Amino acid sequence: PGNFFEGSTGFWELVTYTVRPLCIADKIESENTMEVSATTKYIKMSPTKARDLANKIKGLPVADALRITDFNARKAALHIGKTLKSAIANAENNEGLAVDSLYVKNAIVDGGPMQKRFRPRARGMASPIQKKTSHVTVILTDNA
Repeated sequence: PGNFFEGSTGFWELVTYTVRPLCIADKIESENTMEVSATTKYIKMSPTKARDLANKIKGLPVADALRITDFNARKAALHIGKTLKSAIANAENNEGLAVDSLYVKNAIVDGGPMQKRFRPRARGMASPIQKKTSHVTVILTDNA
């Protein structure tokens, strides 16, 4: 007992890092796999509002992912669907891949720059407003 920072078991002593060595099977698998991506930047939407939909389409076939984004009423579905369609077009036209064999390997929603504004408050004060933007990246692969 005592102060947390004085004890011998501090937070940084509990953190462990594991490094997985790259094996030969990983290299062979990555040589046979084709990955195609598309990115949409500076979307006027909070990244936290779009991440749950992006997590839902991970690992799905492209047809199922398109169905989810087309019939979802959220604003994030519109932008993730556009990025997904762009990635499909990149796979078809640039790499010559069949659309039926494509899967969503990863869908990433990163935070972009914030527009900082101020709202006037009582007694001459002001409170900050952060208008957030997002960067959406969809990565497709031809292996499940």
